[in-house]
Amino acid sequence: MSKIAIKQNKKGTFLDLSKFDLRSNEFLESLESFTQDSSEFLSGSSVSLILPEDIDINQIGGDSRAIVDQVKSRLNQNNISIKSISNGQEEASAKPKTESLKMQEEAEEASEKEIVDTSTLPETLYVEANLRSGQLIRYPGNVFIMGDVNPSAEIIAAGDIIIWGKLRGMVHAGAGGDTDAKIVAMQIDAGQLRIADRLVEASKAKSKKSGLGIFTAGKQGSSMQPELVKIENNEIIIRSYF
Repeated sequence: MSKIAIKQNKKGTFLDLSKFDLRSNEFLESLESFTQDSSEFLSGSSVSLILPEDIDINQIGGDSRAIVDQVKSRLNQNNISIKSISNGQEEASAKPKTESLKMQEEAEEASEKEIVDTSTLPETLYVEANLRSGQLIRYPGNVFIMGDVNPSAEIIAAGDIIIWGKLRGMVHAGAGGDTDAKIVAMQIDAGQLRIADRLVEASKAKSKKSGLGIFTAGKQGSSMQPELVKIENNEIIIRSYF
């Protein structure tokens, strides 16, 4: 499973490489895994790279240039282009002074409140329709469906998948390797569920609510209530959302 993080904000999609030693075998293995796992939903898109702080992006040469070129080549092979390159230090200091002063004033006014950083939260694709058989959605963020996902329909998302209706198709949340990703649906009657690199038959997933070791939502006579799918103790479980 790749350790390369995918980040989303209003400026686009970012691949965070800032925690890696780009010359290490660990990074090369993560890059290989990433291009295999993430090519499905990033294909045809452009991404920005966040490099380690010790790499001067204005004077990239030698080994650093070769590494960056290697990253570009691997992404291009999967139809993923590079939009821009920055480093962790630049990202931290990129805000204009006027914006920083304004944020500081707002922070002082709300000093007793915990401020949630939303700058790297993934954007959400909102679809108000039923997903028909044979339809496919790929998205590098969260996906919210206001409708049903019918058999043979498929959703692949880097983040969470939320379905305000019945889930009968195939869904893959955290497709870039995010094991914290979740699937939520009003009723689940799907064959397979996938989060990150884990796959499970819905009928075999454990239900924390019933304690029966099987998933029973969707059967005749059952009440319709939100169900949560997540990874817990290294396995996919299904339980009541509330």
